[in-house]
Amino acid sequence: MRDEETTALVGTGLKIIRARRGYRHSVDAVLLAHAADPKPGERILDLGAGTGAVTLLLAAKAPACCIVGLEVQEAMANRAGRAVRLNGCEGRVEIVTGDLRRPASCLPRGGFDLVVSAPPYFPAGSGYLSPVREVAAAKHEILCTLEEVTGAAAYALAPGGRFWLIHRASRLTDLTAALTAHGLGPSLLRPIHSRAEAPATFILAQATRGATSPPTPLLPLILYSGPGRTFSPALEAIYAAFGSQPREANA
Repeated sequence: MRDEETTALVGTGLKIIRARRGYRHSVDAVLLAHAADPKPGERILDLGAGTGAVTLLLAAKAPACCIVGLEVQEAMANRAGRAVRLNGCEGRVEIVTGDLRRPASCLPRGGFDLVVSAPPYFPAGSGYLSPVREVAAAKHEILCTLEEVTGAAAYALAPGGRFWLIHRASRLTDLTAALTAHGLGPSLLRPIHSRAEAPATFILAQATRGATSPPTPLLPLILYSGPGRTFSPALEAIYAAFGSQPREANA
């Protein structure tokens, strides 16, 4: 379609379909897919799959797993579904159009060993709101809140399952409260810094049901070093794990 484009997904050999004036995944999708820890044979759920970037990155990372991507926006879910077929991933990857605020209508309770999500980062009414609806809904809590995302994860997780997500470091208190409200506790935390001297901007977190001990802090991840937005060695290694080694940020 003229208002769409097909583009390579990192170095996986897979492709995604995106609107020319719509939502585009960024480095956070790569960080989340890299951090997640799928084991062979597990069932994985991507909450808020968008155009399917994280879903397909996990398909490349875990070929022995079955993966479901849940997306509420029909146009984006349609693109993600076509990307699954384009990449020949039918049978082990499925895109479901559904609302995570009503998980019982579209997900099996306790049906997944691993749940991942990059929830909208900003509360509704805060900051700049894109005039493009799918971009606005991906970045702001318009169609779902952080607590609703954690509630859906808690509903979908099997006993002993793990929930991996990425969020703004400034909302760690909100994240901890949302997880606790649904019986989940953060067990691993990794701060993400643009540069070594800068404060953390994002945080990767793993949560498990009933975790009560303080979370284990992981080493900070520094994204950029050198001039401009040159990838740090750590970020290059993450991209290399998916088959690509870009020198500068372009995700």
